[in-house]
Amino acid sequence: MAFPYTTIENFEAGTLGHFDSETDTGSHLDFPHYTELARAPGLAMPYRGAYCMRVDLGASTNDAYLTEGDWNVTTATEECYVRLMIWLSKDIVMANSDSVALLKLIGAASAVQASIWLTYTTAGGYTIGIGQTAATSTTSVSLGEWHTVEMYVNPAAGTGTIDGWLNNTALTQVTTLTQIDITDGWVGVIDQDAGTTAGTILYDEVIFHLEGARIGTHGPRFPETLELETSGHAFVGHGIVDNVSLTAGGAVDNVLELFDTDTANTTNSSKLLTMKNLTANEAPIDPAGVPMMFQKGCYVSLTGTNPRATVTLRRAVGYGGDGAIRNHAFRR
Repeated sequence: MAFPYTTIENFEAGTLGHFDSETDTGSHLDFPHYTELARAPGLAMPYRGAYCMRVDLGASTNDAYLTEGDWNVTTATEECYVRLMIWLSKDIVMANSDSVALLKLIGAASAVQASIWLTYTTAGGYTIGIGQTAATSTTSVSLGEWHTVEMYVNPAAGTGTIDGWLNNTALTQVTTLTQIDITDGWVGVIDQDAGTTAGTILYDEVIFHLEGARIGTHGPRFPETLELETSGHAFVGHGIVDNVSLTAGGAVDNVLELFDTDTANTTNSSKLLTMKNLTANEAPIDPAGVPMMFQKGCYVSLTGTNPRATVTLRRAVGYGGDGAIRNHAFRR
């Protein structure tokens, strides 16, 4: 559980995080550090932080995806939103009419209830699409930059609907679907056509929520004040944090800790500040600990029930753009 969402995963531990399992018989899915991405010409840095998920389309056409068993939606009473950040490399090679699923919501007997697709045609180029078992509503998508893809699903027998947004622009709604309860989610590359032989897809900040309101898009990618709903790197490299606080709305078991690391190392001796939610979500053990200087990076660890943190940055060398992060990676 992550406040204010049902689940959020940013892969900032360099692992699959809260996802239950990984399917990857072709060995082309991993969770690279930003220094590894920097060594590959043309690849982006993580949308935020130090890690993201990567699938190499050229290494295999076998399915490569993560499974989450807590994405449960009951057709009679519930609806859901799911959002992911994706980056598509400029060297993707897809044959005419090729497609690959980036996300599927699954029901009983592995039946697909809703899905997000990347498709290609020689006439229309690359598109992002939504539908039940295939892309039936699509919109053009550019290569070489991060995109926000969001899908809304209201499953029902005969009257089910799917809505989608690419960078906050709505796709045409898909209607009159016959759907059953959703029990799982798959995120990655599924049903890759044989004509798709090259390219890389990066994934970051995968959010699922049972709620009647949209998750929506981010504000600036690199804001001066960061809101964190789960543990992650506020920045990498040398930098200064002017202020940090737990946000009201959590529980009394909330704990926020800051570590000087860019590898999510919470076992070192560089812990600089710990804050506990005692009565008003802001009772620091070390209130004199800000502003704080970091050498390797600032990792914000959040534990407890629905924790949320606000971090105000003064400056950081590995922040503000892919170039700044990549340049720091080469010097690291």
